[in-house]
Amino acid sequence: MQSYKDVFTEIIIEDIPAKMRHIELDADNNGRDHVIICVPGIGGFAESYKENLFPLYEAGYWPVAVDNIGFGGSDKPKNIEYSMLTFSYALLNWIKENKYQKITLIGNSFGAGLSIGLWETLKDTIQALILVSPAGFGTGLYLGYRIASLPIMNVVFPWLVNNKYLTFNKGRKAWKSIVHNPDDIPDEIIDDGEIYKKDHGIRRAYRYIFNHLISFSGLSDDTKQLMEGIAKEIKKNKVPVMIVWGNNDQVIPVIQSKNASQLLGGELHVFDNCGHMAYVEKPKKFNELVVKFLNGKP
Repeated sequence: MQSYKDVFTEIIIEDIPAKMRHIELDADNNGRDHVIICVPGIGGFAESYKENLFPLYEAGYWPVAVDNIGFGGSDKPKNIEYSMLTFSYALLNWIKENKYQKITLIGNSFGAGLSIGLWETLKDTIQALILVSPAGFGTGLYLGYRIASLPIMNVVFPWLVNNKYLTFNKGRKAWKSIVHNPDDIPDEIIDDGEIYKKDHGIRRAYRYIFNHLISFSGLSDDTKQLMEGIAKEIKKNKVPVMIVWGNNDQVIPVIQSKNASQLLGGELHVFDNCGHMAYVEKPKKFNELVVKFLNGKP
């Protein structure tokens, strides 16, 4: 893997200063003005994109991977009220503060939903959307998440998933419900995930998600309707879109890929022997598809 560096950008949320962190290659930009922004899903972290950044750089783009507010290496402010608007506004502010004028968003799951939501505000800035198992195109969801939305469990579950002491949630075991084969995940990314289990500030963001975005029935209908409405506008405006899904996705069933493809338009690629994080599980195939897709656009 290549060398990376942390970059921290100060933003304002609800009149409270906070820093969002992203990683980028420790390399010269050399005038690359098309920025590829990689956005993780719930509980995700920027390092999960480590195997994707250098191939994008070699193809002539400037790739960065950002931690959502409340997760990863970004701040976890105690005095803000987490909401979809909070996550969206933080990401939007971060983009504006970095003065990115020409971007493509690669989003996974919840991060894909945020990417879709940003299109309405950044129509002139977003060149394309690359969505990996995007949330919002059906209510079906991993049973563990649905159980976590129940009373009491929505307090206990964030403690369970963000706990370095529980053996069932250590190392590759923690990835069993997310990816098809945990052995496909590089050791370095597994180790990065263990580091973030020590940061208990992440639990506050988890609690909001399990309290408000998810119910025992699955993803909330309000969230689904919001995503589908924006998706129709994206298709109407002929925004270049590529959707990637794993046919063994346990978090968001691959059956939802058909609805996502119909509403958004664009390309759909389903990977065999792959779960919820195609960009981590099948990085070579994913990177080749992304570069081909981007190079085919003006």
